[in-house]
Amino acid sequence: MALPAAAAAALKKVAAAAVTDKKVGKAVGTIIGVALLVLVTPILAIIAIFQSGAQLDLTALAAQAKNEQLAYFEQVMLAIEDEITAQGLQTDPLRAQMIYLCALRGRERESGFYQQYISCFADGQDAFEAIGEVFGVTFTEDDIAKIEQLVGMAQQAQAGPGNGIHARIAALTADDQTPLPEGAFLCPLRIAGWKSLITSGFGMRVHPISGERKFHTGLDIGVDEGTPLYPAQAGKVLIVGSDASYGNYVVVYYGGGMATLYAHCSRILAAEGQEVTAETVIARSGNTGNSTGPHAHIEFILNGTPQNPKKYLK
Repeated sequence: MALPAAAAAALKKVAAAAVTDKKVGKAVGTIIGVALLVLVTPILAIIAIFQSGAQLDLTALAAQAKNEQLAYFEQVMLAIEDEITAQGLQTDPLRAQMIYLCALRGRERESGFYQQYISCFADGQDAFEAIGEVFGVTFTEDDIAKIEQLVGMAQQAQAGPGNGIHARIAALTADDQTPLPEGAFLCPLRIAGWKSLITSGFGMRVHPISGERKFHTGLDIGVDEGTPLYPAQAGKVLIVGSDASYGNYVVVYYGGGMATLYAHCSRILAAEGQEVTAETVIARSGNTGNSTGPHAHIEFILNGTPQNPKKYLK
């Protein structure tokens, strides 16, 4: 059902105001616009009902609006990640995404937006200053402080609760003075398009076996049993083990407190203490432990705390 012309125009005006506001102090507040649009849409639909006398399932309409907004923002967030990779930058995608939400939401419809926006995060320049020059947005010191606070909160949320194995990793590496290696980390699966094979991401989820809401500390990638697994960089095998939850697992340490863990493996091909390169096959994917099917479970662990793998896998 089409919305009344007046209602549709009002909604368009609200969205446009959130996009064209040059004052970031006001634009920060437009993050709430996602929720507002989800709430406003059913109200506008009610107006349409009064005008047409039609029946409408508001619950279904609200769910549809919410799903459309989520799909839209997922598309934008992934596009920002992809453009950072395309330009070979080392900036944290989450920081670029948060600044976008605060100051430039909706601008991606402009031609060449992603290329111009991500170029503002190039090494050696102030992102806020560059964004102001390219897009004509005014940032005050207070604006920047608020945005950086939001970025910090979002980044903190990217770390998950640890377990006994994570604590063991922290203890084994506590006295290590090796610096974190330079350069990007490689995906432990040397498969093109591996992102499309992700079956479960980092964060809260409904556990596929227990049915309880539980924090998932890694990234699950659906692959056939026996698929080779590689270190993300050259490093040293820290732990080889097996338990009821992880099944067969192996941990590789790189320095700077950073390690990767590979779980549910069908076979472990490396030994504790072994020096490995990025081309060493250290294990093969499987279905051991608490698992519902063959896949690769990959964790990035910094100082014993699980991190979102997407922060490191470009």
